[in-house]
Amino acid sequence: YEKQVVPVITAASDTLIKGSPTSLSMTVPSPALISSYTITWSSSCGGTFSPSATQANVTYTPPIGPNATSCGISVSISDACGRSFTNNKNLNQV
Repeated sequence: YEKQVVPVITAASDTLIKGSPTSLSMTVPSPALISSYTITWSSSCGGTFSPSATQANVTYTPPIGPNATSCGISVSISDACGRSFTNNKNLNQV
């Protein structure tokens, strides 16, 4: 598949509660197949992704701390040819 493939991020909520897990998922537009890509989740405010940051569906737990009021969630996908595409979603954090 040769066109640009922008992953779509879906969050269970647009607001994160520090230390509280929330569900995130990502999809790719048809006719691309998610199985053709390596997935990497990341966050501007730290935290953890379960079961791992390389799954399409993850549970994200932001860190407990007084700092960030918003958190940038990013997902990057790369294919066997080395092409990489990234999308970001900003979530409020309370």
